[in-house]
Amino acid sequence: MFFILSKTLHFLAKPIIWMTILLLMAFFTRKDKRRKKLLSYVLIIFFIFSNPLGMTMVFKLWEKKPVPLEEVKEYDIGIVLSGVVQISQKPHDRVFFAKGADRLLHTVDLYKRGKIKKVLITGGDNSLIEKRRSEALLLAQSFEMCGVKKEDIIVEENSRNTYENAVESCKIIKEKYPNSSFLLITSAFHMRRAEACFRKQGLIFDSFPVDYYTSGISYSPKGFIPSVGAMSHWDLILHEWLGYVSYLTFGKSSWSLPENTIGRKADEIVEPQIEIGQSTVFTDSTFTGGIEGPAVDSLGDLYVVNYQKQGTIGKVDTQTGKVELFVELPNGSIGNGIRFDKKGNLLVADYINHNVLYIEKSTKKISVYAHHDSLNQPNDIAIMDNGILFASDPNWKEGTGNLWRVDTTGTFVLLEDSMGTTNGVEVNPANNKLYVNESIQKKVWSYDLNEKGEISNKQLFHEFPDGGMDGMRCDEKGNLYIARYDKGEIAVLSPQGEVIQKITLQGAKPTNIAFGGKEGKTCYVTMQGKKWIETFKAGYKGRSR
Repeated sequence: MFFILSKTLHFLAKPIIWMTILLLMAFFTRKDKRRKKLLSYVLIIFFIFSNPLGMTMVFKLWEKKPVPLEEVKEYDIGIVLSGVVQISQKPHDRVFFAKGADRLLHTVDLYKRGKIKKVLITGGDNSLIEKRRSEALLLAQSFEMCGVKKEDIIVEENSRNTYENAVESCKIIKEKYPNSSFLLITSAFHMRRAEACFRKQGLIFDSFPVDYYTSGISYSPKGFIPSVGAMSHWDLILHEWLGYVSYLTFGKSSWSLPENTIGRKADEIVEPQIEIGQSTVFTDSTFTGGIEGPAVDSLGDLYVVNYQKQGTIGKVDTQTGKVELFVELPNGSIGNGIRFDKKGNLLVADYINHNVLYIEKSTKKISVYAHHDSLNQPNDIAIMDNGILFASDPNWKEGTGNLWRVDTTGTFVLLEDSMGTTNGVEVNPANNKLYVNESIQKKVWSYDLNEKGEISNKQLFHEFPDGGMDGMRCDEKGNLYIARYDKGEIAVLSPQGEVIQKITLQGAKPTNIAFGGKEGKTCYVTMQGKKWIETFKAGYKGRSR
């Protein structure tokens, strides 16, 4: 009933309808005075609603301001409202767009930039008279044509208006994506009503307005000349205002969120419930035996090398444990250790081509950050707060290794050669200690470290009686977490080099460890034996970089 009533009211909320009714009344009235008054009303309506300058000013005030792309965070799902396809247009062998194709094009742009992971299209057939094709399905076809993967498209085709868009979309979200982050995408003039409807359903989201009807305000003579276009734009804005008010009046929308909400903010990280020190399996066995290099970005996503095949990097959703391909490395490169720079881009040790690779996270562009022909690998890397890197460089065949520094210019500098099999490497939170372990020799060394990345005062930090070592990370207290490859555990050493905790893992052969989670206390461990990732909670926040 509400749907039919809203369509009827929206039909009547048109200046041309008002003018037509007044003209008919003037035509049939017998009193000249009344006729003149009715005709004057027609002229007033015409001059007000056909004025381009007035229309532009009203739209500028009502349309939500555009959001610069650099300010857009990363979201799990972009919700796109339909209303841009000419459903009845024939032939039905393609999709015909009306004004509003920005909803498609800008959403595709956000998807390809990595700003949204999935697209939820909402909107079916809103005709009162005939049964037509589903607009959501037609838009889904267009998204696929533009390069959005089919598995990343969610279709909701039961809704007929904005209120139902929100209701039906949130049914899907509650069932399948309750802890995700959302970006609402629709026309700028329609965004306020859409926001109110989705807010009524308790959805937490950010907005990305598109499809602007105005740009700048012009005070040229053209702005004062009556225009049919201006009148049609007034139809839109009056329709929108009537919908906005009626939705609020009938309780279909809201200015505020209810107590029970769905979803999360884009920068809010939801971590699994884990007991401190108790390891649980987090992902399926979807990696190769080269699983390594865990690193967590500022949004809480985990990046791990060699997903499904060697030479790739997988991106792990830390809420669900689901993994997707992030990039495939070029030229036969195979990654090992990963770190993030201050800009949030990836630095990856490429042990095949003796590189440190640089990957821009937003564009996935891959370049060589540093290269040296004399390296054996490199294997693992660590980073100071100022961007200086350190790289371990084992020679497994000879049982030896080297330690390198990579300056911010991308230059390799040999710090020490003829060591044991250098593997895990880490910088402490104060950036005044560097730790390097030798896997075969079972030794961990510490160095004093200055702001230029120069090392001195080498000391034996700890020596294990048995079991080799791999990757390492520090927590905020300076405790060192070491992957014990042959022992199937994580050993935690105090800043004094004493073993203060051992975390037994579910699988065998841990290769590396990283910190993440909402509080920075969730540890992710890559497991070569089972080719999966395990997780446990630490007592203190760790270095995510």
